[in-house]
Amino acid sequence: MKFVTFFKDIESEFGELFQSYINLYDTYLSGFYLYPSSLIRGIFVEQQFSNIVCGLEALHTHRYGKNPDIDEEKLSHIKDELRKATSLNSRDRQKIIDSIKYNMKPNLKKRLLDLFHEIYGDYNEKKLNDFLDDVIESRNTIMHYGGPRSTDDPYSVQRIQLLSLSLTPIYVCSVLRIVGIKKEFIKNIFLKSPALYEGRSLLEQYGVLKK
Repeated sequence: MKFVTFFKDIESEFGELFQSYINLYDTYLSGFYLYPSSLIRGIFVEQQFSNIVCGLEALHTHRYGKNPDIDEEKLSHIKDELRKATSLNSRDRQKIIDSIKYNMKPNLKKRLLDLFHEIYGDYNEKKLNDFLDDVIESRNTIMHYGGPRSTDDPYSVQRIQLLSLSLTPIYVCSVLRIVGIKKEFIKNIFLKSPALYEGRSLLEQYGVLKK
């Protein structure tokens, strides 16, 4: 594992940052540990990609907490109305409520956009959206098909690997931001750290980063 910054740059804050990581670990769990697990030697490319995407999703869930758009009082009212107006049993009514809750949650693209913008805001929005669409399509292909969807699917292991590398700077910088490193310093790491060069270069090739 490469170091993304020099110890001297965070020496005065190291104890505080390390303690913050320890304190937050039980809250973030997979959001923290799925990144190092993606670095295991010999891991399948698809598993590495899945770990990174799921880890980012977990970071967002814990970072942003409860979705403010989900109004529990309103959901309770809907549940009462379902009980009065239908013959559905309590289990079926709860399934409907759970489905409504699920559809009110931010989708994966919204989660990734939130994390991207929190660490660095100077993106080409169209290219960023195109890149995230590619990430999401690849994630769905792997999760639901385990590989190519059909014989003419342009699925490529190399492409999946490049997407993983491209997401790495976002993952690393998101964790650093969460444990308490200042946003300006995060931006400096994101743009200049040699350890993140490969992923950063790929984001430039995708046209996501403005040069």
